[in-house]
Amino acid sequence: MKIKTSSLLAIASFFLVFFEITYIPYQYVRYALIVLIAGLLLIDNFKLSYLGKNAPVFLSTLVFAVAVVFVSFLAKDLVSRRNPFLSSIVFAAMLLELLLVIFRFSAKGEMKQFITIYFKLSFLAAIAVDFFAIFFSEWARATAGNYLNGTKFWVIYLHCAMIAFYSYLVHEKEKDSGKEYKNGKTILFAFFVWSLIMSIIVDCNTGMIALALLAIFLYSCKKKLSSYTKPFVFGITLGLSFLFMWVAAFVLSIPAIQSIIENVFNTSATLTGRLNIYLGMPDVMESHWWLGFGYGSCYEITRETVGYSTTQNGLMNWLLETGIVGTCGLLLLIFTLVRKNHKKICPSQFPFYALAYVFLVLGTIETTFTLWLFGMLFISYGLSQEKTEAPSLK
Repeated sequence: MKIKTSSLLAIASFFLVFFEITYIPYQYVRYALIVLIAGLLLIDNFKLSYLGKNAPVFLSTLVFAVAVVFVSFLAKDLVSRRNPFLSSIVFAAMLLELLLVIFRFSAKGEMKQFITIYFKLSFLAAIAVDFFAIFFSEWARATAGNYLNGTKFWVIYLHCAMIAFYSYLVHEKEKDSGKEYKNGKTILFAFFVWSLIMSIIVDCNTGMIALALLAIFLYSCKKKLSSYTKPFVFGITLGLSFLFMWVAAFVLSIPAIQSIIENVFNTSATLTGRLNIYLGMPDVMESHWWLGFGYGSCYEITRETVGYSTTQNGLMNWLLETGIVGTCGLLLLIFTLVRKNHKKICPSQFPFYALAYVFLVLGTIETTFTLWLFGMLFISYGLSQEKTEAPSLK
């Protein structure tokens, strides 16, 4: 059976950005995928006009990628466990190639094909990940809690992505048929139950929160998508997720508040160690606010300074690794995407905005501002610019 170049592009980009196998040196697979996607784009006759039509988004992505590479080059000698410069180049290639692939599918009116492939792959990947989590759980214990595709958090985030992709397909089915797709909604409910069971199996409370948030945002984004796409609303949510760590660090350091939490609610006032991380960040960043420590340096730096493996905050993670320079590039990209999406809203975007908001909210206490967040916004942008797009909600 002949596989079309377009299908190969979608498959390769999925395994480049949304899936990895932790039990093998996957970086070499990633290098091969980067080369493969570049070759497939050339074979597919990728048109430079795609860049011209999407110049603001492409240029803001390029600025962000260059900023990350630049600060990582300057910081290449600050850590010893990995090479921030090489890691930043790989990140930049992944970011740009995912965007170019989406430009291609959007320009040809094939976003539905793209998302359908992503759903099928995420569904199969979730089955494989869950199989290993259930029947080979000792592998996770032997690899510091890593399952087939990463930590327990990414086991459930994969499920969340699968649900988002399928929600889009259910919506498209209802739009095409003009009636409710009850079987699809039953399957969607089953996906939520399946995902919740896996959250319990891998003992991921954050995963349960993610699923609850996803259900809420899927419903509310579908009802009021134009509100959620507003740059102001998106920006406030992002800002509050960052502000939380500083407010929490101040409030939870007050002895009276600590006493109430520990004695009345019978839980740790440190938010399972997060308070110690938040309080330690100003000292860690003392002379590195502008340029950070380089892409991918978080694990080593936080381990050595605050005794934990992460900053436990989405935006703080970028500040630590790329400083104000790189983080400004990140904010430029996000707000360019959000502004463009809001100008040209289409109903099909709602599942991807829902998952983007899940990542924003979880970014309050986790490091979820990853390529997955950019991926959801890229897909939303591709849908909004698609030549066969539905009429604007405005």
